[in-house]
Amino acid sequence: MGFEVEAKRAAIRLLASRSHFSSELRRKLAGKGYPREAIEEALRECTRLGYLNDEERTRAFIEREKQKGNGPALIAYKLKEKGMNAEVAFDQEEAIRRLLPRYRLKDRVKTIRSLCRKGFGLESILRSLA
Repeated sequence: MGFEVEAKRAAIRLLASRSHFSSELRRKLAGKGYPREAIEEALRECTRLGYLNDEERTRAFIEREKQKGNGPALIAYKLKEKGMNAEVAFDQEEAIRRLLPRYRLKDRVKTIRSLCRKGFGLESILRSLA
């Protein structure tokens, strides 16, 4: 049995447990010692079969992170850590307004710091708090 078949089987086993970005899957297969050509063939085949879809996975990831209350800068950073480069843009002020009930607005500085750590832009935070 060739490396291509083995790499494909390994990729499908990994995708059966949870969805992955192609970059994550590539890294995991490389860690198992498969040759680059076999990995790329496995990724092409998984994409062709519909098991691997970076665009769909990115959209779902962004939505999940938005639901957690994370801002575009933090979401983009997390995507980059996973080997994906994606533009993350949404109405920050609306998202911040939805998050504000979670915060004690008496301490404005702590609220601003917390929202900045969550990846929201300072200008959007200040406009939302005004």
